[in-house]
Amino acid sequence: MDEESFIPFHEFFNPQKLAEQVEQKSESEILSEVKEILDSCKGGD
Repeated sequence: MDEESFIPFHEFFNPQKLAEQVEQKSESEILSEVKEILDSCKGGD
């Protein structure tokens, strides 16, 4: 790992920032993203 790709832990794991991002999304947006991730893992239908 070089200096350019290094991310400090407090930037990588920031639960407060994550909570703010999640609160801004609607349930349907979150579920849509989950579906896309699951479809990509199994190759889609």
